[in-house]
Amino acid sequence: MANIEGEYYEYAFDSSDAQASNAANTSSKDWPLFTFSQPIIGLVGFKVMELQVPFSYYIINTTNNTFTFTESAGGTTTITVPVGNYSALSISTTLTSLLTAASVTNGNSFVYTTSYDSSAAKLLITRTAGSGTFTLTFGATDDLGITNPRLWLGFNAGANTSTLGNLQAPNTIDITGPIFLYLNSSVFGRLVDFTLPIGVSKLGNGSVGPQIAKIPVNTNPNGLISWADQSVVRYFESINQNVNTNITQADFYLTLGSSTVKPLALNGQSFSFRLALVVNEIGAANIINRQVGQTNKRIRV
Repeated sequence: MANIEGEYYEYAFDSSDAQASNAANTSSKDWPLFTFSQPIIGLVGFKVMELQVPFSYYIINTTNNTFTFTESAGGTTTITVPVGNYSALSISTTLTSLLTAASVTNGNSFVYTTSYDSSAAKLLITRTAGSGTFTLTFGATDDLGITNPRLWLGFNAGANTSTLGNLQAPNTIDITGPIFLYLNSSVFGRLVDFTLPIGVSKLGNGSVGPQIAKIPVNTNPNGLISWADQSVVRYFESINQNVNTNITQADFYLTLGSSTVKPLALNGQSFSFRLALVVNEIGAANIINRQVGQTNKRIRV
């Protein structure tokens, strides 16, 4: 963005400070709605300066923790993996218990063992006795891995069937989940040209969406994701530079990876971030907002 002159303001937010949630049945810590004491008028430039997110969310959660288990010599049972975050060892132990119990439900008493091959970074499931095959099914053959844990366990969409009593996951385990998340705002997202490529079908498929920053996940579960923009001069240019445009409220929320549009549940924790805004001088006097921790100075960008 070049040759734009205006007033520069910084806004500091923490979702625990929000007075309201942007949606019913969603915590205000996960989808905060902030109200400005004075409207933001004449936005011409915008960027996310920094963000901190606790890795308190669950990779295995209530939306993606089931798949089906079939034994050719028995029946089919739905496996439900307990909600939470896992290591390679703990998920192996959990699957060993779940599959062995499911065999009893199917009318058999086969014993299953799940182990982690650290050299290949893949799970291996072995049946110690019994004839026939067993199959783990994760949706249809075009499944995206949104409603089941196949992506995190390393399995393909559809049916994954054993050979001679063994089933090795075809892909490496990814038990800590996606390597990035998005900060989103339905208000600010429509004002800046932050677009994703065609093919990201769940997130607009190439259209301008609510995303305003892409954040790398740079820690493990129970750690703190911390990110800061390294560029001090580059800003998104506002798509609509009408100085009469007023912003009186704004929502913000996180999404994990490129396959979900739902606000990320932080399980009672809050996220914080800092925004930089450049406004047209005509509307600059109206942007004052002491409630969210503001500093300001004139800048040319």
